[in-house]
Amino acid sequence: MNEALKTALQEARTAAEAALSAAQAGDHDEARRQLALLDDLREHCSGGNAAAGASRAKTLRIEAETLSLLDAARPEISEPTQVEVPEVQPVPEVSEAAQMEVPDAAPEVPQDAPAEAAVADSTPAAQEAAPEPTQAKPRQAASPHAYTAEGWALVAAGLRAAGEEADELDRDAAQFDAQRAVARTERDTFRAKVCEGQALQAQVEAAALRGDVEAANAAWDRLFDVVTAIRSMEGTHRRKNGGQADPFKAACYDAAREGRLKISQWSQGRGVSA
Repeated sequence: MNEALKTALQEARTAAEAALSAAQAGDHDEARRQLALLDDLREHCSGGNAAAGASRAKTLRIEAETLSLLDAARPEISEPTQVEVPEVQPVPEVSEAAQMEVPDAAPEVPQDAPAEAAVADSTPAAQEAAPEPTQAKPRQAASPHAYTAEGWALVAAGLRAAGEEADELDRDAAQFDAQRAVARTERDTFRAKVCEGQALQAQVEAAALRGDVEAANAAWDRLFDVVTAIRSMEGTHRRKNGGQADPFKAACYDAAREGRLKISQWSQGRGVSA
């Protein structure tokens, strides 16, 4: 194993362990940042001997554990509960004779009757004995990935330099959405996820070109999760097959990662012509 590969593997392991520690501590922003760093390092971790393969497998296991923690932290949307309304019973009719009857006066309560019984439940001892209602601790959700208007302006500059046009990207997004629908019908989960990522990538770029920061951030945040899912599926295949990659899944993940990395670099002014 050469020194460059050894260093890359060590940095990848460090990033994976930092992501796991952050996720366990509830710092989901830092966990996702470390996962993005790990994603950038992955291209330098290929090849090598059996020791390198074992190191990659260990990193993948740590990464999978981190992803499971982040998935568990996402807020769940529950269905609204339906409250059953009790059926209203009809009020029996009262005859005129009964309405004319005046009921006897209620017996008077002696003035010297003890009043403690009426307020027994309000005494401090009773209040201490009553159990306090427990409140469920809210689940902390990871903050969304987002860039400022200035960051998206830099992305738009990079896209224009590459000759991209918003209308054409809209057509690409619609085409990928249609392909995703077909893949879901065929129950091809991986291909459906890849098509979703391609559609989101086109939506991000189209929104950036139009200066629609809100739409760009919404699609960008979802794209991060989709690329992470593609990476997880590709990594699962590797783990189940002794580290052997599926060429198609590996190529799909590489393409998704490169698209996300391109946007990330442009948002920081890297690779954008002045």
